[in-house]
Amino acid sequence: MSHSGNAHCNCCLGVVGISNKARFEERLNSEVRSSLTQNELVFPPYNIDELFHILKARRDAFNSDVLPDDEGDLDDVFATAAKFAAQEYGDARQAIDILRKTGEIAEREGADVLTTSHVEQALDKAEADKLVKLMQTQPIQSQYVMQAVALTTKDVAPGETVKSHNVYAKYEQLTQHEGTNTLSWRRVRDLLDELEDLDVLDQRRKGAGKGKGTYRAIFLADSPETVLRACESVGED
Repeated sequence: MSHSGNAHCNCCLGVVGISNKARFEERLNSEVRSSLTQNELVFPPYNIDELFHILKARRDAFNSDVLPDDEGDLDDVFATAAKFAAQEYGDARQAIDILRKTGEIAEREGADVLTTSHVEQALDKAEADKLVKLMQTQPIQSQYVMQAVALTTKDVAPGETVKSHNVYAKYEQLTQHEGTNTLSWRRVRDLLDELEDLDVLDQRRKGAGKGKGTYRAIFLADSPETVLRACESVGED
């Protein structure tokens, strides 16, 4: 179809932007922002009650004979999954995925009915899977540092502080055992900062005692067992 050079299109253009970033418009250049006449709609995350009803509506995904006969026990299964999903994600897809994992675990165990124990195992697996995906994006040296933090944490008594120099000593042992390059403490400190930015660990300055200066105390966001399983899973891929 041909158009004359003088033809004009009388139309109105509208753009729908969907983002999880509340301030995404700040990343636009000044020209776009000045001409952007936006009408903003904010959709809050699902709360526990909403996720509970979403999950309960999916009960037909299971054979009726594997669901608890007692309605209260059945509600406990859905409520446990909904509580975690609301706290961590507020996302119905994540909540449904936890329910799917719950069924898979119960089936693997040959269980007669679903229980909250199966949900808790599914939650642990969801956390490990999330950590595996995260660690897959990290360089091998960052994985060694995470393993060193986990092993050091595992070696100390509950509540005892994990000190950065002990983590570095464990890191040196790991890299020497693997026959790979051992980075300097300065570089490992940078990797710890990067891992802290990913929210997989936390660091705090603490006093070592009178006249002894300070040290970095390192805390894992997940259990050391979860971290080690995640790192092992990455190594198997």
